[in-house]
Amino acid sequence: MPGYLLNVYDGRMKVLSGVPYNFDYYEQVGFHNAFAKFLPAYIGYTAKSYYTHLNSDNISPNRYWNWNRGGRETRATTTAVPDVMSGLSVDPSWKIMVAHGFYDQVTPFYPTELDLRKVKLTERIPLKTYEGGHMLYYQESSRIQFKKDLVEFYQAPPYSAPPVHNTSSMAAN
Repeated sequence: MPGYLLNVYDGRMKVLSGVPYNFDYYEQVGFHNAFAKFLPAYIGYTAKSYYTHLNSDNISPNRYWNWNRGGRETRATTTAVPDVMSGLSVDPSWKIMVAHGFYDQVTPFYPTELDLRKVKLTERIPLKTYEGGHMLYYQESSRIQFKKDLVEFYQAPPYSAPPVHNTSSMAAN
């Protein structure tokens, strides 16, 4: 959109080019204000400190993340597929569900879809997309559907592979 900057965390959000806007500042204040009301009203807890989100420069866990697995991976090309495959080899009953916000450009859903397709896990691991950005739960309709999907996911039994038929013993008969 000429004259506008799009937010990579939520592609629906646009800001006029040249207008000073600090996404982290507004996120910080917005979360603090929401938590300051939410915690005592709904959970009965009063925080004695200011809410700080994890993307603050001084505490971001991402600053320690090693995106390179020994190849040419970058943050843009890295994938969790090797970790998923490793986990499934240890526990084949491991249940996994992937959730993405449709307008998230930081971790877009389509590369995940392609990764799962490449290793033939699309039937095994559901990929859910929701109206929203990186934090899909910002939108109430997404929160409602996400909660339903999570309840269904947690209530489902552990994954079990389809039965394998021993064709060699059948051929002998």
